[in-house]
Amino acid sequence: MKNIFFAITAALMLVSCGAEKDKDLVYRSSIGDTTLVASLIKSGAKINYSSFDDGLTPLIAAAQHGHLEVVKILISAGADINLKDGGGSPLFWAAFFSQKEVFKYLLSKGAILDATQQNISQLTLELEKNRESELLSLVLERYKAERK
Repeated sequence: MKNIFFAITAALMLVSCGAEKDKDLVYRSSIGDTTLVASLIKSGAKINYSSFDDGLTPLIAAAQHGHLEVVKILISAGADINLKDGGGSPLFWAAFFSQKEVFKYLLSKGAILDATQQNISQLTLELEKNRESELLSLVLERYKAERK
């Protein structure tokens, strides 16, 4: 009976450690910690982990905050470049937060904007407000291409 108890406890600890690694990967991606992102990936953190509350993924977290090197690490490790959270794709969020270099990189890798009419309206307003004319042009060009 003791052995069963210890086996179940050990299994639960392993599962919780895995979940913590996955959450830590999202956090480390959001702050641009390239060393720990690479280490977490090597230790088995889920590259496409999506938090249950908002669907935030490591790639979206890095894209939103403009951490291009982390974006590159995640994509080279197999992150789904088009995996959306509740609001949009990594490309969408890079544009929304005016992360021009990340946006261009994701675009070069074949990312899709996959924005609804409502999302694209919010995005264009945000870019106009921030005077991001180059990024706005790129977004509208991509949006039109996806609608063909």
